[in-house]
Amino acid sequence: MKLSVIIKRFLKDDIFLPTDFYWINMNTVKKNVPNILQRITLLGLFYCLATLFCVCYYITIPFRLISEWCESWCY
Repeated sequence: MKLSVIIKRFLKDDIFLPTDFYWINMNTVKKNVPNILQRITLLGLFYCLATLFCVCYYITIPFRLISEWCESWCY
């Protein structure tokens, strides 16, 4: 299978958008963390970790594509 076919299939179905990493329900946060200082700290930590995971996800996409391409040769 050609690599271009795998990339088109991957981009159509399996890719996460950056907004998927940053989605949070603020009503739940307000309900479960009543202290404003803790809430700000936890939200800051959440956004830092979400950014790290988003960057790592997009860095590893080429490795996943190459792996799928090599796997298609096996079958």
